[in-house]
Amino acid sequence: MRHLIIFLSIALLGNATAQTFELYDDFSGSALDADKWNLAYWDGGNSPTLSSGRALLSGNTVSNWNATEVTEAMLQANANAASLVGGKNEAHIFLEFNDSDSISGIEVQLTLPADVPDQFGFGLYAIDYGALFNKEDFIHFGLDLWKSSGTPPAAVIEWKDLSGLEQEVTVPITAGEPVLLKFERTEGTIRFFVDDVQVAESDYAGQNETFVIRAFTELEASFMAYVDNVRVLRDTTSEPPLPVIESYGNTDLL
Repeated sequence: MRHLIIFLSIALLGNATAQTFELYDDFSGSALDADKWNLAYWDGGNSPTLSSGRALLSGNTVSNWNATEVTEAMLQANANAASLVGGKNEAHIFLEFNDSDSISGIEVQLTLPADVPDQFGFGLYAIDYGALFNKEDFIHFGLDLWKSSGTPPAAVIEWKDLSGLEQEVTVPITAGEPVLLKFERTEGTIRFFVDDVQVAESDYAGQNETFVIRAFTELEASFMAYVDNVRVLRDTTSEPPLPVIESYGNTDLL
């Protein structure tokens, strides 16, 4: 009798090892990488630049400067985006991730200046541009370094749960010192971290999101803030591979 010998190798479903954050940008080049970032600014916000190995987001530093730049994603949401942003004398700068659809987590190091002005915010946000231009609630969640008038700066984590209720967690920080902000999202859940400490977890279902690092002021004071060491967690969800079948010997039936 001749034997049929078949070796069947089936790939394990899911990842064999836990997902890890990968370096997205450490800003060690001579200019911002246009393959990674899209830029927007208005009402006195300057175009982001590099400074000593970090990205610099600044505004209200040049007298009578009021250029407007919007991203392609903004224009896709509304062709009149450039005329719809601004007009409130609130300087804004966006560093927009150009591949938000493939990202399920972001870690970023942000530094507020020691002399941070009042009513200044600087953080990581998930934004729905369609809602923005329809004048609806457009921030799905934010991890924000915020300085209010008369109060010390703080990391403010805000999001909406599945019922639509707004949630908030506040963590004290020190201006002039780097702060590590991070979110991790899995199917139906999101977790938020400040300096590697989990501060919140919630049910969550995001859609139509673009991730941005945003700096803005509600006053007309000048400001400078720094971004460094951006890491991302990629969404590797995909269909499982088909089994691989290897055959050896004579496969003729008797």
